[in-house]
Amino acid sequence: MLHSKTSNTCHNTGEDMIKAIVKLIALAFLTACTSTGDIHEPPLATSPDSAVTVRIHKGVAGDNVTFTINDRKIYGFGKTSDYEFTTDASSYMFGYKKGHQKCYAEVTLNAGMSYVFNLKPNCTIEMQ
Repeated sequence: MLHSKTSNTCHNTGEDMIKAIVKLIALAFLTACTSTGDIHEPPLATSPDSAVTVRIHKGVAGDNVTFTINDRKIYGFGKTSDYEFTTDASSYMFGYKKGHQKCYAEVTLNAGMSYVFNLKPNCTIEMQ
């Protein structure tokens, strides 16, 4: 009687490695696109005399909304609806991205003030 033995060794081909790398890149891309919470720090206040407090309120439906300042991703809204930070008085380009839609508004912030901005549907960034 003859018995055959099978081998349980793993043979990775170049094709298997490429598939694994593509899966890792796709996972990294999806994770980057759906970041929530702090992504980058906003421009920081350089002194108490020039400081401005800003609150951003997400009034846009959905979880994947990213707030930007001067085209730099700052905060990813998941289930949260508000983000607050302190920065220097200056002019900035505030924006938000939802899916493929990018919305912008130029804002001028004055020292010693507090501001609330609403991110609204139809690409509107409205100051309260």
